Amino acid sequence: MTNASFPYIDIIDTLLEGLEGPSLIVLRGSTGTGKAYIMSSIIKSWIDRNKGRASIILFMISDKLARTELMKHGINPYEYENIGLAKFFSVTGISSDPRERLSQLVSVISSAVEFAGNGIVAIYPGDLAFGGLSLYDLVNIIGLMTEAMNDHETKFITAFTLNNDERVRLARDFLEEVAQYVFEVTMEVPEAGPPRRYLTIIKPLRGIGIIPRTLEIIPTRESGVLLAHYGIVGDYDVEIDLSDKLFTGLEWFDRLTGGLVRGSSILVTGFTGTGKTLLLLSLAYNVAQLGEKVLYISFEEPPRQLIEAARGIGYDIYGVLDRINIININPRSITLTTLFSEVVKHINDFSIIVLDGLHALWKEFGTRYHRFLRDITYYMKMNKRTLLMSKIISRREPAYTWLSSIVDGIIELRMKRVNMHYQRILCLKKMRLHPVTPRCYRYSIGAGIELLDQL
Repeated sequence: MTNASFPYIDIIDTLLEGLEGPSLIVLRGSTGTGKAYIMSSIIKSWIDRNKGRASIILFMISDKLARTELMKHGINPYEYENIGLAKFFSVTGISSDPRERLSQLVSVISSAVEFAGNGIVAIYPGDLAFGGLSLYDLVNIIGLMTEAMNDHETKFITAFTLNNDERVRLARDFLEEVAQYVFEVTMEVPEAGPPRRYLTIIKPLRGIGIIPRTLEIIPTRESGVLLAHYGIVGDYDVEIDLSDKLFTGLEWFDRLTGGLVRGSSILVTGFTGTGKTLLLLSLAYNVAQLGEKVLYISFEEPPRQLIEAARGIGYDIYGVLDRINIININPRSITLTTLFSEVVKHINDFSIIVLDGLHALWKEFGTRYHRFLRDITYYMKMNKRTLLMSKIISRREPAYTWLSSIVDGIIELRMKRVNMHYQRILCLKKMRLHPVTPRCYRYSIGAGIELLDQL
């Protein structure tokens, strides 16, 4: 059985394969995506491991400002400078004469290599360092860097902004062509909450078999950034025992399904107000009455509100709170990595995991939450834990597309207007692993959830 992997990627050993040999590393991304902090984190990790020195070449950026920014992210450049392991080289003016500029660039890179030796030479930003150079000049610069890599095993790292400047694009494309490592940094700005940043591996392609192509960037105040994957890395396998059932204690539900197969996943969906949360609360309450433990995670409503909602339909929820752990997780306050970790760390404590309000995740993370749901569903199955989820039906992100192929069961709740009243309808759309014929029933919400006649 495959287990969930430790979420954080070792930036030197795993991402850069140890940096044992000479290398050219190129980062590309829009302004503000975090390229500089990724470079800083690589340098910090390199020095902290006593692997060598680092030279930092800054073009048109105050070295004092750079130090201040690094300090904000827990990277103390003064400490490394005082012990002779890091040195800043500032270029505060760039000549308009091509020959003088090439000479200037050769001089500063040569000085940086002389200090770093087989260590790291960071050149930032690449737009100002290399942008505007002719192809002839770029060939000469690459020749200088290649000579340093051959003679001293120097590691170079630079970063480019993705823009439409033809002069910068020429330099970026040229360096990426000869680089050993190319990474693209992207950022998504949700409707609310902090931006989400991601790093995609462009080169080396052989990295696909080792780590995911896209990693999540986790900013920290201790070490610059952390790179993380979430979910299951690699293949997974699972054995399903159809006779291993978890009975809910909800009479009509157990009668129709024969009990939930442990490890199965059920999605409850429907428009707003159809009773999705109350059905999940009803299942959780009745399961807890049978002695099973439930982790109920809501992405919208606070625990007190859910408790009162359960009491409102006649459940003595306080009598089973030792077996139901109801928590609220605000999607604004987490990343998908921490969310996956938060769920799976409870894997041995609960028989049922409830994720109420998946639409809130979609609003915050967009389609990237698809991978989280796929992995959490598979992980529950591997560990024989039953997963119950709810999601509002949306025209923009329908429930029966990618998610329908992942979950084992889909229960759709509807409301149909009849004269001056609304009729509640529960449809068993799909119940894989359970001997259930897809059908629709009328149901009521009163003293609990009661199933009425078949439509």
